[in-house]
Amino acid sequence: MIIQRLLTIGSIGLLCFVLTNCNIKGEDANGQNHVVTKRIKKPAYEAAEESLLQLKKEGVDTILFYKRTCISCCDFFNLFWTKDGKQFINNIHETENFTISRTIPMENDTVFTILFNNYDSLKNTTIKENEYKMNDTSWMGSSTAHYCKTIVKIYVKADSIIPAPINDHYFDKYVDYTVPNDNYQENQHSKWNMLLIAIENKLAEMTSVSQNEVDHLRTRKSY
Repeated sequence: MIIQRLLTIGSIGLLCFVLTNCNIKGEDANGQNHVVTKRIKKPAYEAAEESLLQLKKEGVDTILFYKRTCISCCDFFNLFWTKDGKQFINNIHETENFTISRTIPMENDTVFTILFNNYDSLKNTTIKENEYKMNDTSWMGSSTAHYCKTIVKIYVKADSIIPAPINDHYFDKYVDYTVPNDNYQENQHSKWNMLLIAIENKLAEMTSVSQNEVDHLRTRKSY
């Protein structure tokens, strides 16, 4: 029986590798079959956009689309969503041979608590650029050759919030060495920063998220 079970699992694994799309149910931390894994023969950005469109089509209650892009390096995608009071996250990342998408259930997560409690503030504010105003007509801004940015899109039943991309260096204390960033304190204490930190903390604690993705989170990257 054990040998037969192993052969069956192996056959499923081989079939999943050959097929364009394959669903594999796995166990969560409580031993329940709630985690659904898909192996997809297409780039991660296509899988993420299709996932977003599918969630919209299904009429879910809330979607928080979160993309991390590091120039000349990598992209990571996560979709936080709720339906009928239940919370989920779709974690999507590319491997050498295919894209892996995992749908994972969550319960009473801080990400949604912050989102729901601060929706109006998030709707009416933004993260400001890293800049120093020298006088009324001139200013100095920062730029880096290698940088990471975050793209967030929030959809609810009758509304949406789609801010401009948020570059990591908007949160830096200085524009250039000793030149201060005028918006540092405001950005650090913003509701947007609170939400982004909650997302980053959630991803960092998830065993299904790759170490490479964790290492490129804004609050955890080493460069």
